[in-house]
Amino acid sequence: KGPRPDVWVPASSAWALQAGLRQQAAKQPSMIPIEEAPKLATTPMVMAMPKPMAEALGWPRRSLGWQDMLGAVTNPQGWAAFGRPEWGAFKLGKTDPNLSTPGLEALIGAVFAATGQTSELSVETLQQREDQLRQVILGLERAPGQDADTPATFLANLRQADQAGQALQFVSAVPLDEKSVWDYNRGNASGLDEAGDQERPKVPLVALYPREGTLEADHPWVVLQAPWVDEAKRRAAAGFLDYLRSEPIQVLFQQAGFRSSAGTAGPQLSQANGLLPDQPSRVLAPPAPKVVAAALESWNAARKRSNVLAVYDVSGSMKEEVPGTGKTKMDIVKAAAGQALGLFAPETNLGTWVFSSDLGGDRDWAESVPIGPTNNARLPNGKVRREVLAEALARLQATDGDTGLYDTTLAAFRAVKRSYAPDRINIVVLLTDGINDDPTGGIDRAELLRRLKAEQDKDRPVRIITVAYGANADATSL
Repeated sequence: KGPRPDVWVPASSAWALQAGLRQQAAKQPSMIPIEEAPKLATTPMVMAMPKPMAEALGWPRRSLGWQDMLGAVTNPQGWAAFGRPEWGAFKLGKTDPNLSTPGLEALIGAVFAATGQTSELSVETLQQREDQLRQVILGLERAPGQDADTPATFLANLRQADQAGQALQFVSAVPLDEKSVWDYNRGNASGLDEAGDQERPKVPLVALYPREGTLEADHPWVVLQAPWVDEAKRRAAAGFLDYLRSEPIQVLFQQAGFRSSAGTAGPQLSQANGLLPDQPSRVLAPPAPKVVAAALESWNAARKRSNVLAVYDVSGSMKEEVPGTGKTKMDIVKAAAGQALGLFAPETNLGTWVFSSDLGGDRDWAESVPIGPTNNARLPNGKVRREVLAEALARLQATDGDTGLYDTTLAAFRAVKRSYAPDRINIVVLLTDGINDDPTGGIDRAELLRRLKAEQDKDRPVRIITVAYGANADATSL
């Protein structure tokens, strides 16, 4: 709605490349030129930290890298690993890479760290390193710390924490652009109060520049390839670009906390203001648009919450000892399931069943814990729900029964359909060490598949993930 633009100035070339890729995917004529666009003004992506915390890590003398930051974020010891246990967990501020330029650039930086490559990264390499990338994304997503949609929202919340004397409890590090650090330290948390008349923070931020290099918000001047952008408008756009890149206007950009189009810092970007004008040592170009799109897809998939029913085999074969361990199959499954429980995000819906044969009412399955959020909300019995799930896993015991695999699978599928959660991944996770062996009869595999296909709703899909363990599991059927 409104006037049609002739020129687009996104914060980063990465957004322009993504927009062009989306138009191609939609089979629309692309209005985004594929050639590199001129820069108006730049500001590098940095890891912003409260000054006392940065100094504890060696700022400004010591340079840190992406791997150092990932290690600090995922270290369960938190600040105790750096001799400051009073600061608690290492809290990472996160902004949405679908909306935030620093969030997108931090995601790209994490991809570089996970793959060991930089701007030449290919989609093929990303696919080959999918497991490493997923672990990095999950580590960042599940790290302690506040989420926000944009840097402005995050910094507004940090300002409130700072006024309450809680800045060091609020965040340890957050990806920002350098200009936002400068604005925040001037009392301009929103970036909109150019006068900077608000009270300056009690605990200022400082900028750490990743030693492997960092990306920058380059504010490209993109003249749209649109039918309404005629030759006269192109000449006007070229003339206005020359004006914006002239020395007097570039000085104004520097005075506003940006760097020039060539990356030159103005006098405002000083160590006294928490910034290092001779950094970064290297500016990285964003990877190919398809690589960025694949990274965003991985991020969104990792963040997407699940609605999960975990179904555990408790048939008699689970009493068997696993050679060389001194433990039964059930012992090992219980330990693994307990560890897995800790990996579920608080917003995940999780329930558990057990199955064998004839567990009551001519059924091969029994509900242990109904599907519900794994958060720390108190239940009517006064217990925290995650504790209830852990207790149910600890009570898992193998029976003397057989393996009613197919009837249980169909029942679990239908149960998740009944508790279907929109905007979530709805999943049955079925764990078994055997084959379908139901003494009461029940459906066979062909009938199970027929019913699953008939009852599956393409608009409300329920996935079934099977996990086979032990040499006797019917992996082919699963």
